[in-house]
Amino acid sequence: MRDLLLLVLVGGSLPVCFFHPYFGVLMWLWIAYFNPHRFTFSYMYDFPIAAAVAVPTIAGLFLNRKFNRPLFVRENLMLLVLWGWFLLVYVNASKSHCSPDTWPMRNTNSFASARFYS
Repeated sequence: MRDLLLLVLVGGSLPVCFFHPYFGVLMWLWIAYFNPHRFTFSYMYDFPIAAAVAVPTIAGLFLNRKFNRPLFVRENLMLLVLWGWFLLVYVNASKSHCSPDTWPMRNTNSFASARFYS
């Protein structure tokens, strides 16, 4: 029953995520923090819900008519500086064998933050 309820809730919000990408970002954050699929017992337990929400959100972001926002504003430039700082620290780590291999993850998160919050 929980699986069906979650499937209807997430599946019903996918068109809204396509036409209103801001709602898709909020939905994705709700899924990331709350993990509602982990409270189910059947087919939705291992279903990639975050990816299912991210695809229409990103597609709606690029196909939306309200795309006339400037990309290089001060907040995005500061995220770019932070991204460069992560790269500098990661490359010059004194104990590089102990540093985790998280550079690709930080790179992806910085890009997503810069694109969604511009």
